[in-house]
Amino acid sequence: MSDLVLQEDYPHPPERIWRLVTDSSQLARWLMPNDFVAEIGREFTMTASPIPGFDGIVHGKVIELTPEQRMSWAWRSGAVTTSLSFELAPVDAGTCLTIEHGEFLGLPGILRLLLLGGGWKNELRRRIAQTLEQDG
Repeated sequence: MSDLVLQEDYPHPPERIWRLVTDSSQLARWLMPNDFVAEIGREFTMTASPIPGFDGIVHGKVIELTPEQRMSWAWRSGAVTTSLSFELAPVDAGTCLTIEHGEFLGLPGILRLLLLGGGWKNELRRRIAQTLEQDG
């Protein structure tokens, strides 16, 4: 079973994309409301509307942080434990952002991965682009 990977080039400098993935209010606009702080070891919670199989609560912890380059989280929701990482790389037109949601462990994790499929990637692309466009 493979991880979910989103890779997209954005016509913005790395510091703008870094703010998109590390600022609590920015994350709330394209991912979920949260109490996130970009500090190694920091635990946080994200919330969304519950749906069948998801109570709407994600518990996270920042496990890796290299400013304007890479950040990784441990990510747990109910019985599903995964990881989420963000990697930035400069490109001619701006910044390449790679988001990898992986390590879907156990049967609940594998089922979640199958349910998320390509829709998750398409939704993230749309929401990230909208957030960036609204900020100019």
